Order: sequence, then structure tokens, then C-alpha cells
Amino acid sequence: MQLNTGLADAVISWADVTGSQKPCEPAKFVYHANIGSVIGHEITFNKDVWAKLPASMQKAVREAAPLYAKAQADFALAGAKTQREYCVTQQAMKIVEATETDRQAWAEALPPLALDWARDQDKKGRPGTKVLEANMAGLRAGGAKPARNWDKE
Repeated sequence: MQLNTGLADAVISWADVTGSQKPCEPAKFVYHANIGSVIGHEITFNKDVWAKLPASMQKAVREAAPLYAKAQADFALAGAKTQREYCVTQQAMKIVEATETDRQAWAEALPPLALDWARDQDKKGRPGTKVLEANMAGLRAGGAKPARNWDKE
């Protein structure tokens, strides 16, 4: 790992892999930004492959998808807790939590990354803006309070 060799002196990591990838062994200090980034766990199909699947298979995948998404989210959350506990208890990792002021300042300092991505997808004939709006609406409906209205800037 680059931390072990000195090639890097910091790393951005997802909590659910912190213990397994072990950046907490050489890096004992964590700044927990809590900026809402996530790693996706999904099943994807190439459009041509999907079109070749029998209707019964497509139906089964569509029915299983919400269950799979929930199971993956639960797995990631449980993994994050376990990995964090390992790093704190076994590796003496120290965690500094970002303040709301710091988190807000960070979000405001960034360009409109999500909207830029969405518009780029729109130009390619993909529903980027619709995906972004649906994602943000889902977050808000679930009680999340995004630091920025990434879909409305």
C-alpha cells in the first residue's frame, strides 16, 4: 500500500473496507468528513445482454433488485461498523469528526459536480438530470439533509 511505502501520506477510504484494506495500520488518524459519498454495490447488465434474457429472467431480476439493494446497503453499514471498531480497538486509530461548518464549507467550495455529470449524460442522450433529481428526491424523502442542492444549481 502507498501509505506503507511513503508514496502517499493520506488516503480517502470507504468505512466498510477500512479494516480489510488496513489503511488504519500505517495511518492512525482519520478525518471523518461525513460528506455523503457512497460506494455502489449493484448488478448491471449490458443493454444487448439484457435484451437477450428471457422475460421471466428479466422479471426475476427486477423483483429481486430492491431486496439485493437493501441487503447490500445493510452489509456495507454493518461492515463499516465492524471495520471502524477494528481500526479503533486493534490499531489505535483516532477519529476527528468534521464539524457541520467544515462540512458545509467543503461542499460549497466544490464545483457543481453532480449537475455537471448529469448535464454531460443528458448531452449523450442518457437521463442524467432525471437520475440526479430522483436520487436527491430519495435522499430528501429519507430524511437526509444534503449540504447542497446538487440537482438545482
